[in-house]
Amino acid sequence: MKDSVSQLYLKNVRIFNGQDNHVSDPSHVLVEDSRFVTISSTQIAGNFAHEIDLSGKFIMPGLIDAHFHAYASDLDFAKLDLLPATYHSLKGSSLLTAALLRGFRTVRDVGGADYGLWRGLEDGLFQGPRLLYGGRALSQTGGHGDNRVPSLEPCACGTTSRLTRVVDGVDNIRAAAREELRRGASHIKVFVSGGISSPSDPVWSLQYSDEELEAVVDEAVRRRAYVVAHAYTPEAIERSARAGIRSIEHGNLIISDVAELVSAKGA
Repeated sequence: MKDSVSQLYLKNVRIFNGQDNHVSDPSHVLVEDSRFVTISSTQIAGNFAHEIDLSGKFIMPGLIDAHFHAYASDLDFAKLDLLPATYHSLKGSSLLTAALLRGFRTVRDVGGADYGLWRGLEDGLFQGPRLLYGGRALSQTGGHGDNRVPSLEPCACGTTSRLTRVVDGVDNIRAAAREELRRGASHIKVFVSGGISSPSDPVWSLQYSDEELEAVVDEAVRRRAYVVAHAYTPEAIERSARAGIRSIEHGNLIISDVAELVSAKGA
């Protein structure tokens, strides 16, 4: 028997297992070294240093948030670039800790989070869920990730914001994807339709060419990663699926025919 310090006895708790559509009757659970070893409808015999009576409460598997933005500290994305990186690191760690306390054990950040935030979690600098991140999302000029106001004159210096980078052309989007993968990204995000939080792109606009989308998919797949697409409209969703993009973000305006195509493509 392991020593009592590593054991936790949960009494009179109901269980939602994530598969059945109901919670169990009051049960008794023994946890050893953070693993469930016994679940019983009757009390478990033994002397346990740590016992918690959870009458009237229930336990469940950790939740997964598949669309998270640790660095989105303001709903006005244009304001994000007015704040220093140190603030975003502190705010991002706070948001991740809050997610953990709400029951999320894994989050997938689809724009913004980076190696430094992940490393801070791994080193125990703050508490938070498992973090899967894609680095900066990729946007075409004038796309959903281009937060420059229309009156701003273009420059040749490139455009990178806290959550996105603006990149055009097959060769450039390949290089950008490679750079995010080098930085540890588990996936690459692209904007394939317009949105509601950027100044220059109506939601119906179709963004990136087929060749650009296929190029970024090729880069991700060869790294055993995948691509996620910000796509609201049926047209944008269909283009994404045909290009080999695996995950459709938002998809609010999807129709049945396109949904069937997405399913057939394994996305």
